[in-house]
Amino acid sequence: MATAITIEPLGGLGNRMRAIDSALALARRVRLPLAVVWTVRSHMPARFDELFEVPAAFASLAQPRDPRILRAFRLWRLRRRHMRSIDESEASALVRAGTDFATLLDVTATKAGAHRDGPVLVRSYERFHPSSAPFADFVPAPAIGAMLARHADELPSLVGVHIRRQDNRQSIARSGTAAFIAAMRAELERDGAAGFFLATDDRDEERALKAEFGARVRTHAKATLQRSDHAAALDAVVDLYCLAGCRRIIGSYYSSFTDTAAAIRGIPLSVVGAEDAPAVPQ
Repeated sequence: MATAITIEPLGGLGNRMRAIDSALALARRVRLPLAVVWTVRSHMPARFDELFEVPAAFASLAQPRDPRILRAFRLWRLRRRHMRSIDESEASALVRAGTDFATLLDVTATKAGAHRDGPVLVRSYERFHPSSAPFADFVPAPAIGAMLARHADELPSLVGVHIRRQDNRQSIARSGTAAFIAAMRAELERDGAAGFFLATDDRDEERALKAEFGARVRTHAKATLQRSDHAAALDAVVDLYCLAGCRRIIGSYYSSFTDTAAAIRGIPLSVVGAEDAPAVPQ
């Protein structure tokens, strides 16, 4: 029987949030403490406690730096402290198979095959357990809350628009700029006074939409869009919660950021290019 759960969330912001949210829900269901290992690396250059208040539900929070040259050694040490390690590929296969992760905590084994009690490690970027109140444990850190306050009054009347670019090939291919413009024009046909909050990781997209819709498009000003930059991680949380504060979202295909923003407060979501979309976007 497992005695504790450790989650190491992988990927970018949305991926990490949904993995932690899954682990919190699972830990509550099976009544086990949850330890969180939040690695600081190139695609997540900020610590958890710089982005969010640390939830009381965390039994512990480790925030190691994770340079690639030391990653294998760090993982070896982490796995040694756990009776069973469910790594990224296994976790994904279990999710696809519809596995109830609570059942995996009943019987675990050492590499030699002898059964004993101990903690279980899950390393994942996916939602592997449902939550009755998605992301309720996540509260933006005070510095980020101050940035959000600048936008708070106008957000409830706006439509959020999330355009994902950079390294997301699926989103680039399926959620084209012209399709976003068409969706925003359709919104204006329904409501001539509509305004938009745009969150994007591409300056060209921002310029194109502002050229098309002018002052109707609001944004959070960013110093950089380089995902490896510390400031970009903080700005990403601002964008995420600004989108969540809108009345609905027009989002990107195959983007956990889009899905997380809509799920935070359960607002309506339409995904550009979503026809035949997979059940579990990344």
